[in-house]
Amino acid sequence: MVIDTVPTGQPPANQLYRLILTRPVTIQSVNSVDQVVTTASDANIVRKYYFGYTASESDYLALQLKTDARDQGWATEPQRGLWSWFEIAILGSAPQTGAIVTEDQIKRDNTGNLCTWLSHTIPLTKTYTEQTGPVFDANHPLWKNLEKGNVISVLVVAQFSQWKGDVRRGNLAIEELVEEPIPL
Repeated sequence: MVIDTVPTGQPPANQLYRLILTRPVTIQSVNSVDQVVTTASDANIVRKYYFGYTASESDYLALQLKTDARDQGWATEPQRGLWSWFEIAILGSAPQTGAIVTEDQIKRDNTGNLCTWLSHTIPLTKTYTEQTGPVFDANHPLWKNLEKGNVISVLVVAQFSQWKGDVRRGNLAIEELVEEPIPL
């Protein structure tokens, strides 16, 4: 018994094939060439807003921060750690570049923890150094706490007396799915 006839060179009609449709991906690139310097004077953490990206209703896949920065260039006890770094945080709105960001401005998750995550530390050097932070992929908690209108923010952070974060350039690459699939 013949199920169906097909033209020569085509697969048999009785075989199933899976067709996978994908949505195209785009990379949003947000840059800053402003200089922001954050200096701590004691054990309190000091955060300054560098730049950010306002979230839409897109489906986000990943995020990665690249910076060109330096710290104060010296430490009396470097083995105790590096105390200047970059954070990715969720804010309700974007403050002015260089403004101090308080914990009250940072969104909290459903357990009360601040929605802020370490991207990377600033190396102990007097010269500006380019660095790339880790990829915050689609499974990162950043995405489950993000709502339309929130600002994905880059913060320059320092803690402990005389520690400094001095940044002169940054790039935030955000990978998202395009709203409308491309017609076939």
